Amino acid sequence: MNNMKNLFFSLILIFCVNEYAMSSIIDEDEMAEEHVAELVKSANNGDSAAQYELGMLYYESDFGIEVDLTQAKKWFEKAAAKGNGDSQYMLGVMYYSGTGVTKNEKLGISWLKKAAKNGSSDAELYLQGMEDPDDTELVQRVTAAKKEYRGKAPKGNAADQYNLGMLLTRYQENDQELIEARKWFKSAAEQGHKDAQFELAKLYAHGGGGDIDIDAANKWYMESCKNGVAIACEKY
Repeated sequence: MNNMKNLFFSLILIFCVNEYAMSSIIDEDEMAEEHVAELVKSANNGDSAAQYELGMLYYESDFGIEVDLTQAKKWFEKAAAKGNGDSQYMLGVMYYSGTGVTKNEKLGISWLKKAAKNGSSDAELYLQGMEDPDDTELVQRVTAAKKEYRGKAPKGNAADQYNLGMLLTRYQENDQELIEARKWFKSAAEQGHKDAQFELAKLYAHGGGGDIDIDAANKWYMESCKNGVAIACEKY
């Protein structure tokens, strides 16, 4: 009799747990739909931050929205016209690389320069990568940027850690800097920074800044892929 009671209560418990899990999934879906609806409403009302965020949803695919680069460009343009540096940066990248648009490097650089003037460190880094590495002014700027981000990165901000990693890999002066870059990419990656996850995976895959570790590379490519970096999905 006791066994029957135990079985009965176990079945009830399993049913309740399953019901809770299903309701949690439904709640998450409803929250995602509500978030997108509010975002669209704010974007249509001219909120540049919402326009940028909506553009990113279309650019990377999130909250149930499929990748649509035409829509992404539309919302980036609306926000960029209002001086949103992040949107100007994304337009610069799209035009310079020919992602979702006809490639136009001149227009891409124009948007990147606007973004840099509006405070986009990503745009500044992107522009630095296009210039002559032997240029004295560039060397001075890179040295100053490394110093700045070496001061910021230990404070724990993932974006600062990623930016320092990019500076160290793009403008590597010695082997120690690549080891340092791996350290900061790892710290940012563990905080969920998708681009840092991708860069860390590349270092593990090719032995940059340490030993080759294919398992670790695949792990971080997978995480980066899950977080919306499409090219990472092709790497593992």
